[in-house]
Amino acid sequence: MEELISTFHIDASLLIAQVVNFLIVFVVLYFFAIKPLKKVMESRKETITKGLSDASMHATLLEETQVHYDNALKEARKEANSIVEEAKKNAHIESLKIIKDAEEHSQRIAVGARALLDQEKEKMMQSAKSELADLVVSATEKVLEGTLSKSVDRALVDDVLKQSKK
Repeated sequence: MEELISTFHIDASLLIAQVVNFLIVFVVLYFFAIKPLKKVMESRKETITKGLSDASMHATLLEETQVHYDNALKEARKEANSIVEEAKKNAHIESLKIIKDAEEHSQRIAVGARALLDQEKEKMMQSAKSELADLVVSATEKVLEGTLSKSVDRALVDDVLKQSKK
């Protein structure tokens, strides 16, 4: 080994001093640089892992929320459609009821108008008969000129009118 040391001009005391210096620097670097860096790296690794798991959890939660939202929207649309259909049905029923009421009202008015017309017709017939009776009496008076009394003439005319009603 001495040959090796003499060939490469290695000084053993210098080599031992360098090894000791290297070990001191390594120990100082290990405790003051490598160990804290290792803790920081582990902490970052945990933070990143937690962030990734939270992101996947939030993605799953977002998908579930979207499904619930879509289902709620479908239900709301169904309910809105059923409300609209019910309103249309009610409106149709109400319109039929209004039309029926209007028809009944118009029929009542027509019946009342017919009754009023019948009353007016009856009054006119009575009036016409009365005038006709007066005309017959006056015509008979002129024809008979005093042969019968007015009360007898009137009784004859009334009798004729009663027979014509039958």
